[in-house]
Amino acid sequence: MDLKSYDFPSLPQLADYLSATPLSHRNLHLSDRSTYIGDGRLVGSFGFDASLYAITHEMAHVIDFYRRGEMGRCGVFAFGMRFPEVEIMGRPIAQPKTTRGLRRELRTTAIQAHLLFGVLEWPTDFLDFMLDAADTLAVGSIAQEDAMLIPARRGITRFWRSESDRLWRLRSRSRPHFRSEAESHALHQSVATYRQDRLEYALKFMVRDYLNDAPERVLADYRAAMEDPLFKQVRREVSHAAA
Repeated sequence: MDLKSYDFPSLPQLADYLSATPLSHRNLHLSDRSTYIGDGRLVGSFGFDASLYAITHEMAHVIDFYRRGEMGRCGVFAFGMRFPEVEIMGRPIAQPKTTRGLRRELRTTAIQAHLLFGVLEWPTDFLDFMLDAADTLAVGSIAQEDAMLIPARRGITRFWRSESDRLWRLRSRSRPHFRSEAESHALHQSVATYRQDRLEYALKFMVRDYLNDAPERVLADYRAAMEDPLFKQVRREVSHAAA
């Protein structure tokens, strides 16, 4: 998936584009301040570029919060997304415990696919979007909330992980600075099979969520969510600032 294909020359031009689409809404206000603005403004930039991909992803989060009765999260910086941490050698390390965060991102990406390809009819390859999004979420899930412990469904994954753990314990006791050929092989197989499990897990739930939804429902829930008082308040604040 080439994110550059979703870029616009500037945030005002992206706003102009959206104003002529079904996603136009009087309470919609874009911002370029951070990844998750969390104050009723939806971010419209990905890195330094105005991005349709970024804004539709934030819209999809709002729709997901609306459906789950969690609209209050739209008024919290970063939507209140965080993960538990443990300190090791003076540095905070992510210590996820469940797959909840990954499931949320998979739901959101499925909603985003409906926004892009069903509502906006964006001329980008749908299959590439789904495969790349699943791969990105699965492989990068170690950095996301609650996403490390994807169930190891396949016996080969469980075997190679246990073999890698066994050799790691042996090395810790007897050869702290040496990695055997057997250990290197076990570690490689463990990572490769576990990565495949995470990809299959991501694809399974993202595709299922997509198939169980429809662009019409997504659009209706988006419009209902944007009527939340939080977004109305932002519109009033922006109007007063402009005056």
